[in-house]
Amino acid sequence: MNIEQVKVQFVECLAAGLENKYNEVKDTLHKDGLYAFTLYCASGFSAFGIAVSTEKLLAVTKDKIKKSEQVLFERMKVDQPKLYSKLSPSTDLYAEMSACEWEVIYSDVAEFNEL
Repeated sequence: MNIEQVKVQFVECLAAGLENKYNEVKDTLHKDGLYAFTLYCASGFSAFGIAVSTEKLLAVTKDKIKKSEQVLFERMKVDQPKLYSKLSPSTDLYAEMSACEWEVIYSDVAEFNEL
């Protein structure tokens, strides 16, 4: 097998895996407000999966962050009043930075096993 054949097989496996997994889970994901569905490369690109996030999961993550910030700010108010006086809690949180922080990662994509 030459490099062009490997490339074609690689692209076909990725496309089939993404399409099949999307078709398998799309109803549930759209119900929860799907906003991200992407190829996820793990373990130094030695494993592939699919990372997904929804508006529902984002809201849960934002709530967790706000609660932990609230506890931190209350402690700072007592322990570090000068530092606390300079803080301004964020009004709109950006809760996710990359796919590795998302709640849903499918690592069971059969089409990726050939990769």
